[in-house]
Amino acid sequence: MPTVTIKMTDAQFAALAREADARGTSKAGILRDAFLKKQAKETSGDSAFDLISDLVGGVEGPRDLATNPKYLKGYGTSRGSRCK
Repeated sequence: MPTVTIKMTDAQFAALAREADARGTSKAGILRDAFLKKQAKETSGDSAFDLISDLVGGVEGPRDLATNPKYLKGYGTSRGSRCK
């Protein structure tokens, strides 16, 4: 198996070592798992909604913000003039 060398800060290395100890695996195993999970997620074909679903509902505001024209008044015009 080929070997890869990476550089990380002391804090990153300490966090990696703690995670490996907690899981009872090697530091290389943690990095392999993280890489493979990221690679699988990038190629999974998830929709844009699936990728941001953890963010949905995280903002408070009017429910019709994207569809109600009253919120668009003044946008897209120069010098603050109002849309008619």
